[in-house]
Amino acid sequence: MAKKKKQEKKINKNKKETITTKTNIKEYNFPNGELYLRMNYLFRLAENVYKAKDINNEKNFQKNHNLLSRIYIAIMNDISKRNALHINKFMKKTTCQKCNNLLFKDNNSEMKFINKSGKKTLQIKCGECQYLSEIIYI
Repeated sequence: MAKKKKQEKKINKNKKETITTKTNIKEYNFPNGELYLRMNYLFRLAENVYKAKDINNEKNFQKNHNLLSRIYIAIMNDISKRNALHINKFMKKTTCQKCNNLLFKDNNSEMKFINKSGKKTLQIKCGECQYLSEIIYI
């Protein structure tokens, strides 16, 4: 009986050690890996909060969640500016630069393809602040 308990304790200690080494963020090989992970987490969190507002139809609920998602995006932008990091292109394209609002095709933005001097450009107009951003496609 005593031997089995000692063996179980050893197994439990080994499990704890493997769990802590797997979740250690400092083991990433690229510099500022922790900051990139934090920015990605904030963007995904803002996206999920914004999508959750469509489920509930209460006006107060929608306003609070829209504000919360904007705050998450603002924090993500602050992290990138403080540490001189580049934001992922997908994240840049899906957020308004002026009001930090998430832009989705049908809900709150208008998107058009326009030819400007022989180059295809995508114009995205924010539904909240009417800010117009352009993305050039070659």
